[in-house]
Amino acid sequence: MSIERKIILHFSAEKADKPLVNKLIRDYNLELNFLHASMENGVGTMVVGVVGSSEDYDKGMGYLAKVGVAVEDISRGIYRNEDRCTGCGACIGFCPSGAFTLDKQTANTVFNSNRCISCGVCVKACLSRCMHRKF
Repeated sequence: MSIERKIILHFSAEKADKPLVNKLIRDYNLELNFLHASMENGVGTMVVGVVGSSEDYDKGMGYLAKVGVAVEDISRGIYRNEDRCTGCGACIGFCPSGAFTLDKQTANTVFNSNRCISCGVCVKACLSRCMHRKF
């Protein structure tokens, strides 16, 4: 059975020059799509789309855990502070993945974290500064 996931990899600077991603592709038959990568203060972060069989995915994630790379579900990469959100809707027009919609009955801006690709555009576009990136 094939699965498709978006994950965030967290790793130390010492692991940045290791062929970790190559191993996921070569040894675990996973297809990877790189969505974002950064290295700040000695901590690396990579947002990756992963496609493969459930078995290969589990083995690949097990390998990453074994070598000290933390894996996080992407749905937790971007979050909204609901108390600060004014519902202005600025995020709707900027979001490339369509993670924001307008509820026509309530006129509220709805954030669907499952559609979010953690690109951070909403963080920059948000007028009330309620959108935040964990990485």
